[in-house]
Amino acid sequence: MKLFSLLLTILVFQTSVFAQLLGEKNERLQQQKVLSEHVVSSVKSSLSEITGWVLRDNTKWINAKNIIPIADSKYLFPDKVLGQDNISEMEIRETQVDGKSNAVLVVKYLKPNYEFPTLKEGFSTAKVLDYYVFPVEKILQIIPDTLSAGIPHSINLAVTVSGRLEDYESKDIDLEINTAVQRFTASRFINPANLVLAVMPFSKDGKDHVKFKVIKTYPSEKLYQPYLSEEMSSQLFTHSYFECTRNTFANFFNSAAILAVSDKSVGDQPTDFNGFFIKGVRA
Repeated sequence: MKLFSLLLTILVFQTSVFAQLLGEKNERLQQQKVLSEHVVSSVKSSLSEITGWVLRDNTKWINAKNIIPIADSKYLFPDKVLGQDNISEMEIRETQVDGKSNAVLVVKYLKPNYEFPTLKEGFSTAKVLDYYVFPVEKILQIIPDTLSAGIPHSINLAVTVSGRLEDYESKDIDLEINTAVQRFTASRFINPANLVLAVMPFSKDGKDHVKFKVIKTYPSEKLYQPYLSEEMSSQLFTHSYFECTRNTFANFFNSAAILAVSDKSVGDQPTDFNGFFIKGVRA
């Protein structure tokens, strides 16, 4: 009888341990599934060869690499070296949100800091990045193939997840973005920002170029909609803009553009500036 009780105790203990191990295994598999569904890719493309332009004192256009200079020549504070806007680099990554392909636009820039802000003393710079997750098909609308040179065009990227990382070189960027995507899909994350991308193709020295602006706004339609109007679009490039060659600009978005059409029929005709390139890749 004692032997039977001992054997029964051992059996119950083994069953309990097995159930616990099985539960832990299932939990790990579930966690791996969640991570696999929301994993953020490595950098697919980057863009840093850009020039900023501004109409100085409403009389003369001046430029600087990666910086839109200050328009007022009398502005003498130390942060003038960063201009009115600056972009060190932009990157494209890819991810999945609720089972759908999304692009991740990362914008890196320098932010001015003052130890004594009121006195404008103790100036330093900080490396900051903003990231924006949006439906990948939006990339196909950036420069329609029917858009003529000199015609401005603005796109609402309909950002679903966004965030900011300061001192990003000391952080795991992909992990930070992935965590934000998971919070969004679990309904624990309210997206605080939206993005409008304004572009205008033009010809310079016989080559095709693109003027562009990355316009940070908010999810409310009444706040981003004005940037999409013809009246506003026509004014966006009259005083300042970033510029690069059209080929450089197109190549920057091509990797995500290919992903955007992966579910389309191979027979579909191209409808955008990436279309013929993509069709050739898939043929």
